[in-house]
Amino acid sequence: MVSLTTRNFHFLDCEYFWGAPPAWKVQGTIQFCESQGIDYDEKDVIDFFNPPPTPPTPAQPASTTTKNLIRPEKTMKAYYYDNLPGDPRLPHMPTTTTTTTTTTTTSSSSSSSSSPSPTSSSSSSSLSPSPTPSSTYLTDLGILTSHHATLSSVNTLASERGYTHRDEITISPSSLGASYAAKIETFFQEHLHEDEEIRYVLDGAGFFDVRGKSDEWVRIRVERGDLLILPAGIYHRFTTDEGDYIKALRLFRDEPKWTPLPRKADGDGDGDGATDRVKARREYVAFVRGERDGEGGRGK
Repeated sequence: MVSLTTRNFHFLDCEYFWGAPPAWKVQGTIQFCESQGIDYDEKDVIDFFNPPPTPPTPAQPASTTTKNLIRPEKTMKAYYYDNLPGDPRLPHMPTTTTTTTTTTTTSSSSSSSSSPSPTSSSSSSSLSPSPTPSSTYLTDLGILTSHHATLSSVNTLASERGYTHRDEITISPSSLGASYAAKIETFFQEHLHEDEEIRYVLDGAGFFDVRGKSDEWVRIRVERGDLLILPAGIYHRFTTDEGDYIKALRLFRDEPKWTPLPRKADGDGDGDGATDRVKARREYVAFVRGERDGEGGRGK
């Protein structure tokens, strides 16, 4: 008796029962085998003509090119700070002005503790209820914002801008312990850096407050996936939100000059503070006034 092999199955399927429904293929094959004295196993015949469904093809990972990671709908919220006293970790969104959002280009656990009470900067200015920040407000200040779904696009940006070094920083009560409140208070003191400040938020959230052209405070909320570049010389400050937690990647070139220089006057009476004469500050002011070409987000 001849054995029915897989090759025979394929032959029978193609030559005798092509295009027939599976049930008819099975029945016809069995009848053919019996009429020809071919040894067969009914289960094998059934399995051959009724194979299990082909598993779906696993989803391919999304391309990590910057172009394919663009999500124009992602926005980084920016609005005038209300300048009211109270916990700076609160939103401090003014009720007298309309909130605006700045579109960003992309490439798509908190620990509880007692609320710290950072002190406000000694240098302040009144907030005019209008106009609200425009869509180009941040870029006009040399501030660059983007949203990155993966580290791959961050790596591309780092390569393009010459960031050869990086580290991670976690700001939370669990990571800083008893010094958390004091650290937040320090971060919230108005200051500048002599190099640009680059932060890519890995987790958590917080607020960066920056000085505008008329010395007004504008608050920028950053969340997971957001990348913010502050130019050298811009006055700013930082705080976590009520979640008391943020983890960020810091990108830099060689040895960055990140020592905070608190804004202060030198007592000469003309309003020209000591930090206003720092080279990075003078160059930044010239950029904002249009007296110096170049990208404000790139430190010199």
